[in-house]
Amino acid sequence: MIATDAAAVTTSDTAYLPKWGFIYVGTTGNVNVLPAASADSDTPGDGVIYKNVPAGFIIPLRVKKVFATSTTAADMVCNQEM
Repeated sequence: MIATDAAAVTTSDTAYLPKWGFIYVGTTGNVNVLPAASADSDTPGDGVIYKNVPAGFIIPLRVKKVFATSTTAADMVCNQEM
């Protein structure tokens, strides 16, 4: 994946990322994401929780939302493709 743009991630149980992409994790923790291929949902239980994601890791899944519920990681960036 080669990113063409990036933006800071604001976690939310209702708002989607402005552009979908791959999440870089800056501070270790859990990340609850809604994959891009999933149906739209505001239910955190519909997400996929990546547990104990280390700092510096890029989640290898294109996502459209990072839920606030169950996300403990911080300093995340969404790397966006064209």
